[in-house]
Amino acid sequence: MVLPESVLMVRLESVLLGLIETVLLGLIEPVLLGLIESVLLGLIESVLLGLIESVLLALIESVLLGLIETVLLGLTESVLLGQIESVLLGLLNSVLRCLIKSMLPGLIESCF
Repeated sequence: MVLPESVLMVRLESVLLGLIETVLLGLIEPVLLGLIESVLLGLIESVLLGLIESVLLALIESVLLGLIETVLLGLTESVLLGQIESVLLGLLNSVLRCLIKSMLPGLIESCF
């Protein structure tokens, strides 16, 4: 049985369109998947880098603040201890002078 030319053309057109569609979809799908993958990986990388950067900055800030606090407390403590020592030595000096002044006349009298 011989098919009319119009039927053959329709079938040929249908087959060709099917092939073209299959080829184009086969080409477009991997390209689109590659683009989507690239975009998603870029977003994930940006988010992760942002998180890592902020966490690292927070850690560095925490460490630096801890060091500064330790140094300042050490300096403050030594300065305060120095001032307390100075005040106590001054008081002791004053008390000893008063005692010596009050006892000196009695010592001198007892010697002579």
